[in-house]
Amino acid sequence: MDNTSINKNNESSNSQVPEQSNISHNNKELDNIIKVDTFIKSKTMLGHTDSVYCLIKFDDKTIISGSDDSSIKTWDVDSGLSLKTFQGHTHYVWCLIKFNETTIVSGSNDKSIKMWNVDKGECIKTFLGHTNTVRSLIKLNESTIVSGSEDCSIKMWKVDSGECSKTIKNNTEVWSLLKLMQLLS
Repeated sequence: MDNTSINKNNESSNSQVPEQSNISHNNKELDNIIKVDTFIKSKTMLGHTDSVYCLIKFDDKTIISGSDDSSIKTWDVDSGLSLKTFQGHTHYVWCLIKFNETTIVSGSNDKSIKMWNVDKGECIKTFLGHTNTVRSLIKLNESTIVSGSEDCSIKMWKVDSGECSKTIKNNTEVWSLLKLMQLLS
């Protein structure tokens, strides 16, 4: 089984993002460097100007990162080069999910959720309603995303309209979500 991690070593070689991977990061002063390891092969990717907080595998050749520098970047795994930089958040990007083959969704310390067209590098929708950092996101189905926030709430969002369809209040901050269809349906 392949293993993927982020660290600050400067090794380099060609690699592909494995189908199954473990992604983590070392939150030190130089953790704005992305490193993809697949056992023997590795690639260091430089480009963010601050800490990297989240990574997703978009396809076999592309990973996407969110950073403390308020940006989202797409990366070519083979070359190690940044392909696009998405600007739109005004604070840290804490979480990312792949919504479909052309779209990702991001959550930020600016209290917003943004939906992005990856091919164009454009924000196509902004979801507003949280009063603190958005820490986690899941895709419930093709028409609904769910967010967890430091405002102690879980919100369900209608993708088409951008409206919040349900808010669940919690006693503590919500830092992670797990999709359990039978509980949310």
